[in-house]
Amino acid sequence: MYKYLLILSLILATICFSCGDQTLDEITTSIGSEYLEKDAGIMMIDTFSVELSTVILDSVNTSGSGVALVGSFYDEDFGQIHSDAIFRVSSPGSIKIEDDDVYDSICLCIKYNDYYLGDTIQAHSFTVEEIDSDLEQMKKDRRLGDSDEDFYNTTIVSSKRVLGEYTARPKVTNSDTIFIPLDKDFGLELFQMLDDKDEDITDASKFLDYFHGIILRGNRELNKSVIGFNVSDSCSMKIYYHQTLSEKVYKEIEFDIESSSNYQYNSIDIDRTDTNLPLNTSQKEKILSSDTDDKCFLQGGTGMYVKIEFPGLASVETLPALNQIIKAEIVFVPIEEDYNDFPSYLTVYESDTRNNVGDVILAINESDYSYMYLYENEDDEDDEEYYKVDITNQFVDEFLDNVYDDDFSFLIGLSPTNMISSLTSVKIAGEGIKDGDYKPKLRLYTYYY
Repeated sequence: MYKYLLILSLILATICFSCGDQTLDEITTSIGSEYLEKDAGIMMIDTFSVELSTVILDSVNTSGSGVALVGSFYDEDFGQIHSDAIFRVSSPGSIKIEDDDVYDSICLCIKYNDYYLGDTIQAHSFTVEEIDSDLEQMKKDRRLGDSDEDFYNTTIVSSKRVLGEYTARPKVTNSDTIFIPLDKDFGLELFQMLDDKDEDITDASKFLDYFHGIILRGNRELNKSVIGFNVSDSCSMKIYYHQTLSEKVYKEIEFDIESSSNYQYNSIDIDRTDTNLPLNTSQKEKILSSDTDDKCFLQGGTGMYVKIEFPGLASVETLPALNQIIKAEIVFVPIEEDYNDFPSYLTVYESDTRNNVGDVILAINESDYSYMYLYENEDDEDDEEYYKVDITNQFVDEFLDNVYDDDFSFLIGLSPTNMISSLTSVKIAGEGIKDGDYKPKLRLYTYYY
């Protein structure tokens, strides 16, 4: 009998909440008064305590995203953030160079991808540098074999020489391609090798031994922003040359970027000096919001998640009967920042006491993911936006045996793609904040008779 009551409750929950936010009156109306006793109804309980903390992963696999993040940005809570982009360049193969072909120049072509963090009014500056490290050998030294998880935000490579420089006010919203002149002698060297049919440039494997790749290294002193570039579209190194017949005929040789390989990644570091966050921490440690000025943080690129736990549920006898629970949801409020728009949704991952990032949680139908969407407050336009996610499925499963498990927790972060290809961040008000409207809440909607 209990099983059927539970199934009925979940079906009613799906009917009641499938159309988004509803008031309690609307919920009651949708059920139908003919099915409820005269003094019956639905109530919402949000008195259970919720604990928020910040978890920082030891490292983040940032390889193969097709996105180059370059620059520096300072935030009083996160600290000084800096990102360099690393990738390899492919051989153009055998190119027929005519006797009357004349070398002109070489440049790096790269395209904005509309992503930025920080102040783009000021000039943005970076250098194009030749990698001194053999990325493939680095992979072998780390004994990763053919693993897909090759390079991380913490992986550092050394530079052999500077090939070019770029400084300009970025036009990030135009998706423009920028052309960065590189060292002319470097281009002439490659051109002569192609003319000589040197295997160090015509053979794909030998070329990677000869030229290990490129670093786009941001200027730590000048930059006030991190800019995103699309290295999977219209990004290449090009040699320009010409042939003079009756008139000049302009030609080019293209060296493609290995945009989707595991050798393309972003090296990201943060100096948390003078912030409330610890300089060094382990993924197994959680940083309570009470230790960080009643805030907790999530951020892409650096592996920061918001952890949600429910210490108020330890006494399961205080819970309503499971067959009376219509819906369980988490609500919290993000803190406004001038430089950052809130993501339209966040991703909710299962977690445990060791702060492992588990599977993305499923909706009640168990076929779709249940995301934490951003909502406007329709009652008062001056009120803050808030995030909300339905955890009915996980909540009921957790308490079917009437035993509270300390592992029952979630990590809130960006989507898996954005976690490795952006530095987008969100600050969340913690449970100790004085304004009750900002406090994180676990809401349970139940029948009463």
